[in-house]
Amino acid sequence: MKQKKYLMDVAVIRITLIFFLVFYHAFCPFTGAWGPPSSGDFHPIELYKWMGLISHLFQLEAMVFISGLLFGYALMLNPKRLSFNDCVVKKAKRLLLPCLLFSVIYYVLFPNHIHEPWYIILQKLSNGIGHLWFLPMIFWCFVLCYLVEKSHLPPPVVLIASIIILSLPSVDLILGLKRVHRFFFFFYFGFAIKKEYIKFKYVESKRYLLLLLIMFLVLCVAHELLPELWKKSNLLIENGIRAIVIGIVFFLCPFSMIVFLYSLANKPKVQYCLNRCPQLMVLSSYCYGVYIYQDYILTYLYYHTDFASVVPNALFPWAGFVITLILSLLLCHLTLKTRFGRFLIG
Repeated sequence: MKQKKYLMDVAVIRITLIFFLVFYHAFCPFTGAWGPPSSGDFHPIELYKWMGLISHLFQLEAMVFISGLLFGYALMLNPKRLSFNDCVVKKAKRLLLPCLLFSVIYYVLFPNHIHEPWYIILQKLSNGIGHLWFLPMIFWCFVLCYLVEKSHLPPPVVLIASIIILSLPSVDLILGLKRVHRFFFFFYFGFAIKKEYIKFKYVESKRYLLLLLIMFLVLCVAHELLPELWKKSNLLIENGIRAIVIGIVFFLCPFSMIVFLYSLANKPKVQYCLNRCPQLMVLSSYCYGVYIYQDYILTYLYYHTDFASVVPNALFPWAGFVITLILSLLLCHLTLKTRFGRFLIG
């Protein structure tokens, strides 16, 4: 029952992330993360901008968090899996090889940088083209966690250190090392929960869950407006205080939502509903595949067809969301029917 319950709470978070992942990318032209569609009378809509931003400001951190949960749970069941082969070699096959393959496919389908020098192309392929940067980044989270466990570092020290390095600037390296410091805390936090290094008590009260959700929304607004409203000054002390405050906001924003989702996923009523609908467990296993496919579909739909000129400006992100979600799930279903497909996204 313990194992079944655990798989269910991860399934709840995964299903949530599947929808928010596609939703955010469908609204990316309005958030400024993507350019306007190649056709149609596009004009920005402020409400869509905030809807897209709110759906994004916890999403990747939550995906990293559940990866840490699963890793910690796997090692708790079988401590012998804390080996170089399981934690490094197998994870490289699981994450780096699909990243390289899908990056090459992405580069062939959308050759926007075809005239760049070969070493720049290789660097981009190793880091993951487009959205695929997430795969080598999560690989390094596994490697770092393996090294931490082998070094027997105290979990509180690791958690504190990983919070501190969140504020470090990114350096453009290879194999996804650029962003790993921004996400390792969330990975290790999930890992430490399942390894029982820390005691995490779920938020059971509906009132406190609502407060967490309100806190997240307030932090989302602060996340976007604070850097613009609080400009850098000539005073070193003021700039230091500004950096600390903004860093705290940037950390608490996804963290509050992760606590909300994890607490909600462990509520008995939610577990009961999921137990009554086992098909949702299958849907949750499509998370990896949906992450891979949705970006290809939306990029083609928005920038290589007349889709935005056929659908009104106010409706095209909604239509893009529905079409992309359906096609991504269908492609996952078909891919997982093959042995090679299960190796790639299974």
